[in-house]
Amino acid sequence: MNKISACSYLRYLLLVGGMLTCMQTRAIQVTFGTDTQYVCLLEPITLSPDISGQSGPVSYAWSTGDTTPVTDIMFGSAGSAWYWVQVTDASGQVDIDSIWISALGACVWPGDANGDGIANNLDLLTWGLAYGAQGMVRPNAHLNWIAQPVQPWTQQLGGGLNYAHADVNGDGLINTPDIQGIIHNYAVPNTAPTLPPGPGTTPIMWIEFDSQIYQPGDTIYGTVMLGTPDVPATDIHGVAFSVEYDPILIPPGNIRLAASDSWLGQPGQDLQSLDKDFGPWARLDAAITRIDPQNRTGYGRIADITVMIDDITGKNQGIQMVNVQLSHIHLTDAAGQPVRVQQGSSSFMLTLSRTDVLPGGANVSATAGADDTINLRWEGLPDGLEHVYLTDMQGRICWAGTYETPAGQTTISHRLVPGLYMLQAVSGPYMSARKLLIR
Repeated sequence: MNKISACSYLRYLLLVGGMLTCMQTRAIQVTFGTDTQYVCLLEPITLSPDISGQSGPVSYAWSTGDTTPVTDIMFGSAGSAWYWVQVTDASGQVDIDSIWISALGACVWPGDANGDGIANNLDLLTWGLAYGAQGMVRPNAHLNWIAQPVQPWTQQLGGGLNYAHADVNGDGLINTPDIQGIIHNYAVPNTAPTLPPGPGTTPIMWIEFDSQIYQPGDTIYGTVMLGTPDVPATDIHGVAFSVEYDPILIPPGNIRLAASDSWLGQPGQDLQSLDKDFGPWARLDAAITRIDPQNRTGYGRIADITVMIDDITGKNQGIQMVNVQLSHIHLTDAAGQPVRVQQGSSSFMLTLSRTDVLPGGANVSATAGADDTINLRWEGLPDGLEHVYLTDMQGRICWAGTYETPAGQTTISHRLVPGLYMLQAVSGPYMSARKLLIR
């Protein structure tokens, strides 16, 4: 569409001495600064021209019928139209400028792929559902957090959400570069709570660490687990979650997460992921999604986590239970529907100025009986057993006790489900940990 020049308009609007003229020598200049502007549907737009070279007060005549310095417009449906303004100053000089306004059918906030008004890890799950699709390029696209109009794509997600929202960078292709746009506008942690477990069996998600006892300055390696052999995770396409940590023991920036080769897929082939650490909130948000339309069913490892403990030796004495907690978990299937999950707990023990080697002649042992009992024996411990913990492999304490004698034995009754547990004992400057199988 060609721009309507000021002189062309004046030939139709000005009649002097019975003939049409064009004031080529006018000093007044009127401009909108652009020939074309794209707007969103139902987005109020104020048109305000820039004026220079005028003599005295000016008057306005808009194509809308307004005679004010500005005019407000809004499109209720997709369409385009010319708008012009004629400005006349006190000496009779006149100038006109026009602008082509095009209202497109969709309005995108870069990074908000699921249309909920915020950019966070949930948007990666929606992006994964639309991965590989192509559509209209977004005019004048950028990643600034501002509404940007775009022609709707022909594809829609469940609930009627247009695919254009998942094209974060606006290049007309939903692909890996869009992830940076989500991270760019990811300003605060996701606050959507984990869906409560539904009726029947629900898969559990937790972090499993490579050990249960660490010292200040250690680098800890863990695995994000989803599902068990008895209760696998069924029909999974994407997972978003948060990792909450103690900012005193784990400074911001000291926790990392990466999707791993797993039953859910292979990173870079049929999986994509993102993570972002929010230090002031002591949280890391993450998401993993498949980039094909296939669900997966399975159990076990889906991601690896690395935690670097601050070197706080000498600041405290004794032991401390450190929680690294999963929260805000969201699973979705290939139709974008939520899948319910149990939120497991995870923790490990941090020794402060202690060693995990018992002195010579000392020993702590435990055996599981067939009648829901555990036989605990210890010897060679001058300080006795200050603390004894029995935890499951998710770090949850199932039983705890204290025994003051240097040596002894006791029988512990329990109602634990069969499985692998960790027995952890503390005596003076020493700690000991060993696995215990309960059948």
